[in-house]
Amino acid sequence: MMKRRDFLARAASAAAFGGGLARNAAAAEESGIKKAVIYGMLPSALPPAERFKLARECGFDGVEMPPVPEAECGALRSAADGAGIRIHSVIYGGWSPPLTHPDPAQRERSLKNAEAALRSAKAFGAEASS
Repeated sequence: MMKRRDFLARAASAAAFGGGLARNAAAAEESGIKKAVIYGMLPSALPPAERFKLARECGFDGVEMPPVPEAECGALRSAADGAGIRIHSVIYGGWSPPLTHPDPAQRERSLKNAEAALRSAKAFGAEASS
């Protein structure tokens, strides 16, 4: 159970942070710049629909997703659409293992990971995989 003091501190931080986001969101709309949040930065205790809703309420225009199994993509995309936010990209850096790994088996594994990221991006309707 959260103590009253902790609750008040978190509520005050959220209010201050949210106010800044609202001002920044207005400035971003004027300039055409859009902001996104990485899905893993949203509270994992919340179900996906609530995570997407929170991102939208905080002023984000999009969400960057990690690669996920194809079977999960449809439900996540629907949850994002329902929250009024877009999954605009899939994060994949190719670092584990790198595509340039000296071991051919590891390079093959990396290639399969990259292909999975591209499949996720396609299923989400994302514009990019990075």
